[in-house]
Amino acid sequence: MGDSKTLISANELRDLNIIGTNSDNKGSWGDSHFCTYRSRDTAEAILKDNGNEGNYFFLNSIAGTNDIHEKELHANSENVFPLCFCHSDTENIPLWFLYGGIDGHGICIRLTVNKMKDFLGRIKSAYPVNENGKIDTKTTLNKGTDFELSAGWVYYCKEEQNKQNGENETIVKYRGNAYKLSDESLTLFQKDNYFIKDYPWYYEKEFRILFIFKEKPSERIAVPLPKSKFEIDGGLSIKLAPNYTEQEEEELRKTLNDSKLKIQKSKLSISFELFSRNENPIFRYLVEAARNSENEKTNEKFHEICRELQKRNNCWK
Repeated sequence: MGDSKTLISANELRDLNIIGTNSDNKGSWGDSHFCTYRSRDTAEAILKDNGNEGNYFFLNSIAGTNDIHEKELHANSENVFPLCFCHSDTENIPLWFLYGGIDGHGICIRLTVNKMKDFLGRIKSAYPVNENGKIDTKTTLNKGTDFELSAGWVYYCKEEQNKQNGENETIVKYRGNAYKLSDESLTLFQKDNYFIKDYPWYYEKEFRILFIFKEKPSERIAVPLPKSKFEIDGGLSIKLAPNYTEQEEEELRKTLNDSKLKIQKSKLSISFELFSRNENPIFRYLVEAARNSENEKTNEKFHEICRELQKRNNCWK
């Protein structure tokens, strides 16, 4: 991380992340978009015109995160649901791969700074999502009663050996700056702090909105997105992954049934042809998953995929 690190206490470091959702201090928010990378299916579910049903972000709890250490930090991770964004206008290749899907047809949903502030101020409720993926709009989960709302940027932590005395010390990277905890109480910094990830995740430049429930409401929740209000003047827009063709872009616009939504194509000169480079591992995974799944619906889905692949002579029997 370099040699320049600001000495700071755990409480001072945590206080850096206290933001006012209605703040007019543009400097503290920056100018970059807040971007969430999604697969095409997920993005369509969020953005598609559903008439009176509205638009929603769908959230899973921290218990389902791919960051094992973050999950282990919190005993109540099943009660905490993060909505995560990359706060950068620089396209993030790892995020395209991780969250956009292996077919190169992911979609990046983007909010301007003003629309993010507006969004935070509008969040008053959420809804549980049932096992069939349907939103239970009859059961309202209210801010202040059922959950607390928190928002801010993520701290990225690592243990580093002090070159002078050889002792290990905790180094924290936060919004481009490096800090060294002045006290030895890493536990104090970590306690109920849902904005901590290990340093290898630093490339995500993550800003997250947290829904912290008193009790687990469901496996997933849905958070209303005022899409029609946000897309005015490009406040909400989308960027398509590099593999999209003009025809596919037009088909997507028809699927979303939205002529006002600003759509851009990625300018990255890269092909996301992960599938063709990983055929055998993917097929092996599908076969093993079909054999071992205890969920009947999931099991049948895997078998359906394998039957289709067998027709193409690409799947083991």
